[in-house]
Amino acid sequence: MVKLIRTAASLLYPLALLAPAACSSAPPAPEASQPAAAKPAASPSAAASQPAASRPATGSSSSSCPVTPVRTDRLPAGLDIGFTNPAAPPPWMGNDRFAAVLFYAAGGDPTMAPGGTMPDGRNTKILWMIRDGEGPLTIRGTEARGGDFTQEVPRADQPNSYPSVVAVPRAGCWTLTAALGDRTIGSITVPVA
Repeated sequence: MVKLIRTAASLLYPLALLAPAACSSAPPAPEASQPAAAKPAASPSAAASQPAASRPATGSSSSSCPVTPVRTDRLPAGLDIGFTNPAAPPPWMGNDRFAAVLFYAAGGDPTMAPGGTMPDGRNTKILWMIRDGEGPLTIRGTEARGGDFTQEVPRADQPNSYPSVVAVPRAGCWTLTAALGDRTIGSITVPVA
């Protein structure tokens, strides 16, 4: 499993570097969710002072689907276990508590296909890296226009690691919320087409 993750990571990262920057008049997408009390105050000067390589990459977004920003910077310490080069991971979404590594996101595009398989045959694999993860992970998907699904993901042998093929039932704007038991870890929002 670790070898597969490392191979996929080494193949996908160069694609993310080749993707052209997209311009959009849409408002910036929200950060991956975290409880309001834990959300640090944003400072324009702090974001501007970060080197470009460490700033989160902006995911495609529109006013109808506030996509969580896609990141290509270093994975948080403790959530980088098993990666050959955690400073240059595949595209991911998240924060310091969790990372959703988007192995399906060729070129950093977070758009997912319904049913668990992309049109080119790749699985819609997301590796959920959860700080202090114990027990099975529950992924709850909710769509902006109504509809939901739940998927259970067992923990892998690797600490904090929950590999999944997320099978979203239909196109739309989906928020995927990760929970361990009664503890909500975080969520990401992705377009599904």
